[in-house]
Amino acid sequence: INGGLCIDQERIFTTGFSFGGMMSYTLPYEFDVFRATAPCSGKEGVIPYNQKFTGPIPIMAFHGDSDTFVLTTLGKAFFDKYAARNKCGTQTQAVSPNGCVQYQGCVMSSTWCLFPGTHTTWSEEPAAIWKFFSQF
Repeated sequence: INGGLCIDQERIFTTGFSFGGMMSYTLPYEFDVFRATAPCSGKEGVIPYNQKFTGPIPIMAFHGDSDTFVLTTLGKAFFDKYAARNKCGTQTQAVSPNGCVQYQGCVMSSTWCLFPGTHTTWSEEPAAIWKFFSQF
């Protein structure tokens, strides 16, 4: 990709839904090139990865509250690994869009968004991800 496109190496992000969400959760453990990640409806355990990089990285994760294909609890468990990676406390504060909470005391921004729905994308995701990535 770098050979054919002009890519700002300081502004590489990852996002994806379902399997792409799983990829977006795992890539920042394998490669130290990402500025932030925004996985959607992903979980750990499907894509093998090595934890080569464990430094803090901003994350904004999304998951439907009634997802039975990729269980919400499994998505939250992978997000919690990032919250620990980012040295977050347990306190949260509601942020926009409605349904999102930002963890407090983190060294990097860590936001979990639980929306009403099953294994689907949320209409609020694109704008929220763009706003999130634009901070960095």
